[in-house]
Amino acid sequence: MAKSNYFSGKSVFGQLISLIEDKTVKEGVKKSDSDRYFKKL
Repeated sequence: MAKSNYFSGKSVFGQLISLIEDKTVKEGVKKSDSDRYFKKL
């Protein structure tokens, strides 16, 4: 089995988030105003 380079160097959280479409994330942020006071993760 060949090793995938798509996820190399990414955290598990980053890998999961990268599988979600940007449009879906943006709609959720806009709906819940969830990044209003975002400082750092």
